[in-house]
Amino acid sequence: QYGNVMELTKEEARTLGKEQRSELDDLMVKTMSERILSNAVSIIPSGATIHIFLPITHHKEVDTMPFIEQHRGGSEFRLVSSRSNFSDFSMAHLLLTADSTFENNPYGIPEPVSGEEVAPEALDVVLVPLLTADKQGYRVGYGKGFYDRFLKECRPDCMFIGLSYAAPIDRIIDIDDHDVPVKVLATPEGLVEI
Repeated sequence: QYGNVMELTKEEARTLGKEQRSELDDLMVKTMSERILSNAVSIIPSGATIHIFLPITHHKEVDTMPFIEQHRGGSEFRLVSSRSNFSDFSMAHLLLTADSTFENNPYGIPEPVSGEEVAPEALDVVLVPLLTADKQGYRVGYGKGFYDRFLKECRPDCMFIGLSYAAPIDRIIDIDDHDVPVKVLATPEGLVEI
């Protein structure tokens, strides 16, 4: 264990997040994902343009697919998801419609095949994937920095909501200028305002 105060490096936090996730079975992923998304949506205004990730199921990411299936092409929200470019670590953001189809990229990450491109400045909310986050809103993912680059392109008033299976740890100690914090954490138990 890490003592009473959990101050971890990114690498330690990443390991902890992967360990916590490895203990989840399919039913726990489904149930916790439903609660996390329900808590996140409770603070999203109707009509918002929401950037949402497609879950990497073999990594047991929060399952956003039921929410996507329910709302894509609907009138309550506009849903947008990304295609990743691994040569420059950038992302293209595509509007999801009822006709959108998805395929796994060479890294096993599901992505929309095509769609109308949406500028980051047009987004009202970004639902952010993470392995672990701290009480300051800093998060660790898989270490490629896609989301940190992308979040810097969004409007200052865009709501960044991290989707987390667990409560935040106290602090990730090796944060740098590239790291962009989320503003809220949605957990199965509720919302943690940063």
